[in-house]
Amino acid sequence: MAGKPFKHARDSHDENHVMRNIILCNYLRFNGIYFPDMHVGFFSAAHSQADAEFFVETCKTALLDMRAQNLL
Repeated sequence: MAGKPFKHARDSHDENHVMRNIILCNYLRFNGIYFPDMHVGFFSAAHSQADAEFFVETCKTALLDMRAQNLL
């Protein structure tokens, strides 16, 4: 945000941050990835390389779709 000192990642959030996060998490859930709204998710040794690749590709698709719909 212009004009505000940046001390934490939350300082970059705008009034639509929460809604974008909810939309992204719903998109991920619709496509088979449970990622909790407004929380942190983790990868562990229980996840495979294929899991990581699926997550990255699904996030890329979601973000591109959100951008195409002027949500980003």
